[in-house]
Amino acid sequence: MIVTKRDIDVLPWVNGWNGVTVEQIANRWDVDFSTAARRVRKLIEAGLLQRHYVNGLSIQPIAVTQDGCSIAGDTLRPLPGIRLATWRHDSMAVDLERRLFAMFGKGTLNPDRRIRENLRVRGIKGSHIPDIEFVPVQGRPIAIELELSMKAPARLQAIIDAYGTGKLYAEVYYLVPDVSMGRYVRKFIDGHEDKVRVVLISSPRNSWCLS
Repeated sequence: MIVTKRDIDVLPWVNGWNGVTVEQIANRWDVDFSTAARRVRKLIEAGLLQRHYVNGLSIQPIAVTQDGCSIAGDTLRPLPGIRLATWRHDSMAVDLERRLFAMFGKGTLNPDRRIRENLRVRGIKGSHIPDIEFVPVQGRPIAIELELSMKAPARLQAIIDAYGTGKLYAEVYYLVPDVSMGRYVRKFIDGHEDKVRVVLISSPRNSWCLS
């Protein structure tokens, strides 16, 4: 099988996330589902992608193999497995990618696995890892948190305080699924309103607005 530039480009993208679906790869390539499914099947047969089978999950998320990382020159280790407890959150994060680019413009989007690896390479330890960071062409990165469940108050306050006083991120956006979650997060941003914002999303595919 001839490995194309499109194949090489998608391997690090897949490897950054905590598993993706064929539909998400189709959206990434801007092709129909059948076209993406055929190519994914070829890449699996070539040993560059793999499916993870998880009890309790009706689909088999896709991840990159070590050979896939090697051929793409990606130093991030392959995803070791899928976390069933966080799969809904992890999959929703992938679906937000296009609209984050629409919101922030040109730049680079890094999922949490990629952020963690970049910080490791830079020797930065002990920092809270956001779900996603958007790195604009100019300026400091923007942190994105997809907040689907309520963290313990002390933990959430500590995270927001660290964001508010830290210098790593210029802005922080908490994406929440409903008004009640938005109100909960808002209780902890006093004093950080100029930097920490809450965004209401009804679903990854529907419109969103600042709450």
